[in-house]
Amino acid sequence: MLTRIVGRHFFSPKEHVWFKAMKHRNIKGGWIVSLGLTERGIEDIGDIECIEPMFGTVKFDGKDLGEVKMGEPLLSVKWDGMTQNAADELYHTSWEMISGEKVLSSLVSGIVEKFCVDPLHQEIDPHDVLVEIATDEHSIRSALKELVEEDEYLENVKQAERGKFSDT
Repeated sequence: MLTRIVGRHFFSPKEHVWFKAMKHRNIKGGWIVSLGLTERGIEDIGDIECIEPMFGTVKFDGKDLGEVKMGEPLLSVKWDGMTQNAADELYHTSWEMISGEKVLSSLVSGIVEKFCVDPLHQEIDPHDVLVEIATDEHSIRSALKELVEEDEYLENVKQAERGKFSDT
């Protein structure tokens, strides 16, 4: 029984994504999974240029947005930022503009019910839900095999290299 996970956050150490499952209000036996970036995941991106879905057609009127499979690309976060390039012999720091893309993979299979951010949204924080996916118990059980609880995730992050844009 999955009732012990309802409303709790689980984490993907590989993707730096959080996962929260709730019972679906309208589908008997169904679940809604919310996904967002963790603080550590946000450290890997600079200033957000845009967040784009990588699945089906996006509709913002509350209808289904597309079908996704576990492990497939779900969202693309395009970003740019400044990084230290080098220092000369007088210790003058030079900066370089870099850009990149962070592709988030779906942690479950299901139907995207809600794309929760404006594609041109310029800022996200670790509490923002990026997408909601309607799924089933089997898919959640499969996802939980790859996810960890918060204490384990935070310990994992402490020992890992910081992100490109970490403040520390």
